[in-house]
Amino acid sequence: MEEAREWGADLIIFDIQSYGGYVHASLETGDKIFNLPDTIHTIAYIEERAISGAALIALACREIVMSRADVFEGTGPTPGSNIKVKIGVKNDGTIVAAQGRLAYEAGAYPGAMVVPAAMCVFSAYDIPNVTIDGYDVVVNKPSTFAYRAPGATNAAFATESVLDEIAEKLEMDPLDLRLKNAAKEGTRRADGPKFPRIGCVEVLEAMKNHPHYTAPLEGPNRGRGVAIGFWFNAGLPSSCNINVTADGTINLIEGSPDIGGTRTSLSMQAAEVLGIPAEDVHPSVVDTDSVGFTSMTGGSGVAFKTGWACYEAAQDVKRQMIERAAKIWDVELGRATAGLRLIHVLKM
Repeated sequence: MEEAREWGADLIIFDIQSYGGYVHASLETGDKIFNLPDTIHTIAYIEERAISGAALIALACREIVMSRADVFEGTGPTPGSNIKVKIGVKNDGTIVAAQGRLAYEAGAYPGAMVVPAAMCVFSAYDIPNVTIDGYDVVVNKPSTFAYRAPGATNAAFATESVLDEIAEKLEMDPLDLRLKNAAKEGTRRADGPKFPRIGCVEVLEAMKNHPHYTAPLEGPNRGRGVAIGFWFNAGLPSSCNINVTADGTINLIEGSPDIGGTRTSLSMQAAEVLGIPAEDVHPSVVDTDSVGFTSMTGGSGVAFKTGWACYEAAQDVKRQMIERAAKIWDVELGRATAGLRLIHVLKM
């Protein structure tokens, strides 16, 4: 490490394959790594194992990199479940009541994803009478972990399967059944909150109006199925910087790692505010030294919380450009408007 500092290195990679060693020596090494200047980025690369003291050294680095196989093996399985759903409807397809019994395995310790499952199982629909019982089942297996809308996918499969059976018995289009009962603004979820506008009806209408829904099914073993599901957002502090370049494109700097295409969705939100194509937004995810505080990254939050930050940053850019245009043209602020490629004065 001393040699790396003398050479002016800005990156040190530690290749760690160890069962550990003397803990005191490992702590000393970890302290040296931790106290390196901020200008030197440290990465612990673990191909197979970093146990005991080796783990302490790895944790002292700014970043830990493992093989894809080790990433999978280092996390727990998604929870298995046993779900029973009953739904009562009128002859016209109106849902009047629903009951769910959800049992999710937690592994060796409590903490299954049954709570979010219960929150989501019927939330895509406006149902006046609902009963949901959830069971967190401890079994002699590794502890389960969250994987994208944890618990909700199992629950949605159960509810949507029952709705398909109902549509078949009523001889009703499965999308019409869902549209008739879709949650909308003002619908109260089983766990208490009332929805704002959530777009459930709009999604179902887009599905029904899409050419693929009525396209003929040609050839053997062809079928068509429909389903919807609900998941909630989570919001915590997030940061975004936007810089406008001379050619009218923008650089969008954010601190939420992209775990599913979020750079694209964030670019689209900023572009909509600024009235430019999303292709003119160049997003980048930077380290904690280069952007304001950004809370943990999760599939349930980035598009919402960092998207909101991008929206507010774009609004600020828009305000500043309008103010600058008004000052340059010596016009009242209310008469100046801004587009990144064209700035003009509104005709009154």
